[in-house]
Amino acid sequence: MFKVYEQVCKHILYGEKIASAIGCDYLITAGVSNWGAEALACGVYAHHVLALLAQSTAPSQQVDVLAAITVMPTLAQHYVIALGSGHFGAGDPFLHTYDGAADGIALEEHSKMFQTFNHIVLQTIVPLYFRQLFPKSKL
Repeated sequence: MFKVYEQVCKHILYGEKIASAIGCDYLITAGVSNWGAEALACGVYAHHVLALLAQSTAPSQQVDVLAAITVMPTLAQHYVIALGSGHFGAGDPFLHTYDGAADGIALEEHSKMFQTFNHIVLQTIVPLYFRQLFPKSKL
């Protein structure tokens, strides 16, 4: 983020508080830090599942891949992680709370974005790719 540090400080609300002066190989921008991390995790998950699908040719392998899809975290697990993180000291620096809020936004709003990411991966990306690989199968 160091390459855009000055721009973040100048143009982003609370930029001087959230901008990082540490360099990185790949910059992932997100309006909310948790959303960037969750989007990245969903992308890694989708890539893994799609790679498994691409390698599977037999119907039994397809079933194994479909079983792997169920490892995507649920909304309940999302709440457990967020609330548990607060219990261990991860707090929101803007709201000064330890209740799963981040970047001044309540956990309920973060959960809506989490559900959106899950929906995109599980209901759009994976099924679309599955149908392309196995046009006669049903997902």
